[in-house]
Formats: sequence, structure tokens, C-alpha cells
Amino acid sequence: MQFRRKPKKKLTPVQQNRLLKVCLVLVSVAALWLLLSPSTGVYGLVKLRREAARLEQQTKTLQQSNETLRQEIDRLHNDPDYLERIAREKYGMLKKNEQVFDFSKTSKEQSETAD
Repeated sequence: MQFRRKPKKKLTPVQQNRLLKVCLVLVSVAALWLLLSPSTGVYGLVKLRREAARLEQQTKTLQQSNETLRQEIDRLHNDPDYLERIAREKYGMLKKNEQVFDFSKTSKEQSETAD
């Protein structure tokens, strides 16, 4: 048994115009979605590139900080004069038989001399 196909009717100019408008609207919506969608569009791509640039800058800053800290550690391990200076300035340590004399005025003495 064979089925006969019905011959296709040609679209009228009004129908063609409507079909063209519907197609244009669909293509426009699809193009806008590709451009402006938050995750896959051009906007999302620009946002991701900006984030990548920020992370690269942060990585460079951290690498510089790490290098500075490595140099500080190296100086503390290998430079006794630097280690002594840090111990005296930062931690107030003294050598044997050394005393500290504080000649700075206290706040009470400063107020009395100012009167």
C-alpha cells in the first residue's frame, strides 16, 4: 500500500512575512542570549577574564611576598649580626651583664614639668 503525499501548498505573501518575522525574533533572542547570558555569554567571558587578571595579579603579589620572606629567613639563619639586631629591637633581649637604663620621662613627670 502506497501513501500519496499531499502536495505542499505555497505560502501566501502574508504567511511568508509572518514566518520571516518569527524567524527574525527567534534569531534575535538567541543572539541576545549568547551575548548576555551570565554564564556562557560575552558578558560572562569578560567577567571571567577580569577575574583571571585579578588572580594573576594576586599570584604575583604573593610570590613577591614569599620571596621577601625567604630572604628574611635566610638572613636569620646565616647573618648573626642581623639576628642579634632583631632580638634586641623586637624582643628587647640583652647580652650577659648588660643593663638597660630608661631615661625617658613618665607621663606624670612630663605633666609636672609642663606646668
